[in-house]
Amino acid sequence: MGCGKTLIRPDVLSRDFFHQLEDELTRARYEIDEAFQMTQELRMGKDIVQPIGEKPMANSLKAQGLPGKLAKFMHGVEFDAGKLSDRIDGLETRKGAAFSKAAERLDATEANIGEVEQFVTDLEKATNGEA
Repeated sequence: MGCGKTLIRPDVLSRDFFHQLEDELTRARYEIDEAFQMTQELRMGKDIVQPIGEKPMANSLKAQGLPGKLAKFMHGVEFDAGKLSDRIDGLETRKGAAFSKAAERLDATEANIGEVEQFVTDLEKATNGEA
């Protein structure tokens, strides 16, 4: 292995790999930002702001992590929705070319059927309608 050659795995350079890496980096950045923000709020002695009219959440250990988990979940939903939207946009650009190609194939098939119909008509004329 020490001969100076670099081995390149095809799966590492694939588009899916880079999209997955980008997703993971974005989620990691979000988690770091969220942790930093919570740390800053704790250092400043700020309380978690509750919407007006809502009862304060129980102080159990499980309940304390829910707002952060919900925010992380909503971020993930938005992120995945963005990826789905990008895929739909990509399909929109490919749709026109696909239907044009399908129309060309259908035109060719119609021409072939026309030739077969003309052959049958010529055959009938040549045999005076007798088979």
